[in-house]
Amino acid sequence: MLTSAGRQRLMDLARSTLRQALGMPDRAQVPLDRPTDVPADLPAEILEPAGCFISLHEAGTHRLRGCIGRIDFDAALAANVTAAAREVLSDPRFVADRVTANEWARLELEISVLSPPRAASSALDFDPLNDGLGWQYRKQTG
Repeated sequence: MLTSAGRQRLMDLARSTLRQALGMPDRAQVPLDRPTDVPADLPAEILEPAGCFISLHEAGTHRLRGCIGRIDFDAALAANVTAAAREVLSDPRFVADRVTANEWARLELEISVLSPPRAASSALDFDPLNDGLGWQYRKQTG
């Protein structure tokens, strides 16, 4: 379970990455050159390896506008979040209706952090409502 500060920092990273990718001004200016580029001052908890999903929904209707996952458990969570945030704008399901900067204020950003994979002796050991997701945090983007 991540701390409130860790969750907020992940949201800030994702939001900054998305704003820059959409060509919008951003104070934080997270580097976009490589997926592994993340600020040096991050909390240790988000530098631990973990997978994630980034989802964008319309506020109010909750209509999906993009969802991309990174299940690389060898990479830092922060790096996976910035990479997924960059990639969510290229979700192939929305190739004809890409997210634009004009939509930004009406979108919700959701980050789902995956818990580390663990072995199960059978399918009955798996609870799809609880297993695999560490937490979810949703906030209006604007």
